[in-house]
Amino acid sequence: MVQSNAMTQPETVLELEDVCFSYTNCQPVLSIPDWQVRAGQQLFLHGPSGCGKTTLLNLLTGMLTPSHGSIRLLNETLTSLSGSQRDRFRAHHIGVVFQQFNLISYLSVADNIRLAAHFGKRRSKNIDQDTASLLEQLQMPTRLLKQRADNLSVGQQQRVAIARALINHPEILVVDEPTSALDEAAGEAFMKLLLSLSRANNSTLLFVSHDHRLAADFDEMVSLPELNRANSHAV
Repeated sequence: MVQSNAMTQPETVLELEDVCFSYTNCQPVLSIPDWQVRAGQQLFLHGPSGCGKTTLLNLLTGMLTPSHGSIRLLNETLTSLSGSQRDRFRAHHIGVVFQQFNLISYLSVADNIRLAAHFGKRRSKNIDQDTASLLEQLQMPTRLLKQRADNLSVGQQQRVAIARALINHPEILVVDEPTSALDEAAGEAFMKLLLSLSRANNSTLLFVSHDHRLAADFDEMVSLPELNRANSHAV
């Protein structure tokens, strides 16, 4: 089992206060007066396509900055950091599993994961050992470590994306619609693995999907259309 060496988490890992975002000077697509997420929580954030789920994730991971308001993660105010500082913070403390996985196709499985460790500034000599351990937990044979990412099945790419997100022992794990390319059985198997691994690694999990069937085993469900006070349709 991979052991976390991350900083001690505060009781509340995520705090939004009076956050507004718009892509132009028009009406905002997101407006969230107040929202907190507790450390260790496994949260299912749902809403239909176009309600602003991906926009919110980009704000929470520092890829976007709000038009106004405050976003605090792990007692760090993201909105006061520069772009490069937000990038470093994300690499060190947030694991992200993108909807399309975003693996580098021409790199091996091992190199895709090592690259995430590099950006996370991990100096441990145990990266390869941790990678092999994660693949074992994800029920992938270690012989695939040398395989190019573009030679993997969709399900295998998904598992590599999870391993890459967890290699730096992130306090927060953000997962964006990862089951859209999977059939129902594969999607259920993925969910069991994801929930188990996030608990094992002590990561707070923010899982985003429009599929309510996946929500049964989460601590809490949050409806983004109810959380979002903006009147316009988000993107």
